[in-house]
Amino acid sequence: MKISFKLGLWFFVCTVIIEMISMLYLHSNIINSRVSQELQSLQARGNNHRDVLEISSDPSTLHHIGLMETNTDTEVVITDLKGKIVLASGQ
Repeated sequence: MKISFKLGLWFFVCTVIIEMISMLYLHSNIINSRVSQELQSLQARGNNHRDVLEISSDPSTLHHIGLMETNTDTEVVITDLKGKIVLASGQ
């Protein structure tokens, strides 16, 4: 084999290995970052609902929270102090 072919093949193999390692690293970091962002978003929405319910927990407020969450991918469940479900947005 010619030396130029060997060098070209070596360069190609090194490039592929570096790209594979980079892609695996980036994929892992993007997944972790995305999960963290989604968790923070869910916690913020939950905290906002909690703050509203601390101010007013009348049926119209509960209905409004249920309406806000009906078209989301998550389900909100509001319980009373005894653990009884007062509102579930998926119902």
